[in-house]
Amino acid sequence: MIFLSFSGSAFNKTYSESNIYMIISPKGEHASQMDFLYKAVGFVNDKVYPGEDFGADYKGISLKEGRYEDIVKNWIASMDKSIEIKFDEIKDILRIKCTNSDPYRDEYLIETGSEYIMFLWSTTA
Repeated sequence: MIFLSFSGSAFNKTYSESNIYMIISPKGEHASQMDFLYKAVGFVNDKVYPGEDFGADYKGISLKEGRYEDIVKNWIASMDKSIEIKFDEIKDILRIKCTNSDPYRDEYLIETGSEYIMFLWSTTA
């Protein structure tokens, strides 16, 4: 798995409190979207932020179908002056629903032809 983190200076503003985390893995390493999601949360919990209990918010997670492509593309476009991000063709985008909803976070599972991407946007404002 690969973990990427983009914070304030990556966005197209002089100052931003937004963050985007992306956890990326080949689809062939996972039995399903949910299998990837659980492994991605475990990876961040154990390898990226050990001891911070990152996974606590993800107990009882589910995936919700909907039309989320514009939302994800807008978050990526909000960084296009600093960072160039290209995806394979997007096959599906599902919203990650946590037990406790947080209005300061948008979380999605992106499926391309060859990868799963856990896409997490958050802000402190």
